[in-house]
Amino acid sequence: MDQHLGYSKNLWNESLEHCKKFYSDFGFFPSKRTLEIFSKGSGLYSQAGLSVGHRLNDALMRFLVLRKKGVNTGFPRFKSIDRAKSICYPQNGFSLEYKLKVTPFGMISIRKHREVKGKIKTLTLKREASGKWFAIFAVEETSREPEKNKGPALGVDLGLLHFATLSNGSINDILPGLKPGVSPQGQIKQHLGHIADLKVGV
Repeated sequence: MDQHLGYSKNLWNESLEHCKKFYSDFGFFPSKRTLEIFSKGSGLYSQAGLSVGHRLNDALMRFLVLRKKGVNTGFPRFKSIDRAKSICYPQNGFSLEYKLKVTPFGMISIRKHREVKGKIKTLTLKREASGKWFAIFAVEETSREPEKNKGPALGVDLGLLHFATLSNGSINDILPGLKPGVSPQGQIKQHLGHIADLKVGV
């Protein structure tokens, strides 16, 4: 994977150099489709190569939009191997079962931090400064409507004499988390005093 990270870095730098020369010659950047064609033969899996062109195109378009708005922003930079940190698979070329299968690396043993819920859309293989690799998934989850409260509607009135008076007539004089048997005013003073103690401690 380290070798393919180098391929990704080289493709980014070569594509960026091509974009700068293209802009110098014609006054505009090459199209997204041109960058996709430029990625062929890079040594990367096709989807991973396309993602490099897409990210560069997004960076160039963002630069143009911000400059048009008068925002002082930097131009996309060339990358050293230390700044090339990830390989992206935006659509296919991978699958996850008991192991992670990635083209062209084959089966990779991974440690799941939690179960993946929903349909996996993209995969990013990222190398941290420590040299460890992480698999990052973007997942599409089906939206669920929140459960409806089938109980009766209830109003709450917060006051000074009583902490809370409910619309059904019941009264609550205990603040959550504080001991019972203390007046509402005393509870508030205890609560504020506790906050003051915390601030003094800081």
